[in-house]
Amino acid sequence: MVGRNWSKGCRSCRRRHLKCDEARPSCLRCRRGGFECEGYNALQIVGFAPVTEKSSAAVKARKKQISLNRLVAPVIDDSVMIAHLVYAMFSLPAGDKEYALAWPGLAASNDPGSLASKCLNSLAESYFGSAREDQALSRQGRQSYIACLRSINDNLGDLAKRTTVDTLMSTAILGTYEMLFLTSEHGWIKHGLGTAALLKMRGPDMSESDSFEVFQASRFFILLTSLATCQTTFLSCHQWKSQPWISRGVEKSSMDLLLDIITDVTDLRSRYHVRKKYGQDALSEDEGIFETAMGILEDLRQWRLKWQTLPEAQSTIISCEDDGSEKSWSARLEFSSLYAANSYCLYDAATILAIEIAMFSAKAEDLKPGDASVLFVTAREAGIEICRSIDYQLSSSIGKIGHLTVLWPLRMAFKVLKDTVDGRWLEDKIREIMSTADSWSISEQSLTFQPNLEAG
Repeated sequence: MVGRNWSKGCRSCRRRHLKCDEARPSCLRCRRGGFECEGYNALQIVGFAPVTEKSSAAVKARKKQISLNRLVAPVIDDSVMIAHLVYAMFSLPAGDKEYALAWPGLAASNDPGSLASKCLNSLAESYFGSAREDQALSRQGRQSYIACLRSINDNLGDLAKRTTVDTLMSTAILGTYEMLFLTSEHGWIKHGLGTAALLKMRGPDMSESDSFEVFQASRFFILLTSLATCQTTFLSCHQWKSQPWISRGVEKSSMDLLLDIITDVTDLRSRYHVRKKYGQDALSEDEGIFETAMGILEDLRQWRLKWQTLPEAQSTIISCEDDGSEKSWSARLEFSSLYAANSYCLYDAATILAIEIAMFSAKAEDLKPGDASVLFVTAREAGIEICRSIDYQLSSSIGKIGHLTVLWPLRMAFKVLKDTVDGRWLEDKIREIMSTADSWSISEQSLTFQPNLEAG
């Protein structure tokens, strides 16, 4: 059909099979990734006017200058771009310094000749170019990213370099790059699987401080990867829940203990999906899925009881301002720190997931009268608590690291609230995060990403 507009997305995003944000004149996704936006296939009515020699020369000169600006990246010191990245993405409120580990990738700047340092520079350069809408700088950062990928692949083929801290940290940094820019739909998953494989090869002995910090910071990333691929993870093994901390001589934090439970529910979800894919008799131990899910719910309940006795776990109820939005609650939550808010949200997300598994794996004899209603109400209350904490988490994040941590809880809350007024409010909030300039591109998959049931 002549004149039909088959897609509203730009030609660059359509060719890479990615969702386009349709910004004009060039889309934000292309600017972030350092790609040249090839424009849109929309019909236009063009008016023609005589072109004088003077106006034609001026237009040519202007086009030439624009082309030069796009091709030549400005010379900016790496330390400036790294400082910008740290402030914009990884800064935390002062009260969180005591509880939250700094992003370990920043340590790469202490060793300028390392591969990890080059990976950090590629991330900082791409982000700086994206923030300034400088296509040349973004493209240069992406080219550095590709070169770093090749270097990592070379290291993986070298037995002497394969399990070094430099290779491990480089892989973790480029995983952050993928979550920030989403150069391909599953790029972040591949880096997550790569980081997990390298940690597993190194083993749970974390006598080196750098490797322990990467392990600590990567655990949640690896769990997200496990959720996305429906694969079990080595993190559920007892030695991986104990030996790293023993080898470093440090005690586990409340967040460490919570992630242990989330590891268990993540592995159980993988078993559940095997049954969902292959049928009731796919697993010989299938009979234990419901019981295990209920046991995890009890572990979560015990964790929360202990957590709420700690000074840093305190929350405050604040009346909501009337913003015209429709929702079922009238008071939001504020916390002593972003760390505390993240802890509650991750607890609630894990609770919803454990209840989902319990409900769908239960047989008639597993549930007493009223049990299903209690589980449903508990899941909904967890979803509401996530909603009530979102504004605090978004407003208290100096950098955008808080946005990343809350994406999985938002997805879980939406699953349990999607057919309610709260679900519609939550969908608007997620789209608000997605539209935030220079934020995590992975947020675009918060509602739409489907687990890869074919993985593994």
